[in-house]
Amino acid sequence: MDFQKTKNVNNQLEQFTGTTCYFRHMIPGYVYTEGVQYLAQHYMCYWLIQDIAMHSQKSLSDQSFQVWKLERVRTASTEFTLTCEDGNYKKLFEVDIPFSDFEGDQVTIWLIDQVLLLPSEY
Repeated sequence: MDFQKTKNVNNQLEQFTGTTCYFRHMIPGYVYTEGVQYLAQHYMCYWLIQDIAMHSQKSLSDQSFQVWKLERVRTASTEFTLTCEDGNYKKLFEVDIPFSDFEGDQVTIWLIDQVLLLPSEY
């Protein structure tokens, strides 16, 4: 996989369609799929799973469907924004990440009833 040319990381992960097992997160009740595990392992972003679970548990526990987007602020920047929407493009939460070595420009992860998954795995 050529990490340098990756823009939307989800395009590199389209081979993940469904899952055969779930990985348990350290925050009780949260699990994630093989696609999210692959993303975290190959892009070294376990911190992203942690941030999503933590922010969801703290302030968005009443939302059963959440769309989380990590997006680079501008080209060649190390700054990102992590945003949560309700699935109808209504912003529920946003936090600035002043530095990350995440190699892509953006990635989207869905959280459905405390299960983190890639959109292609739905």
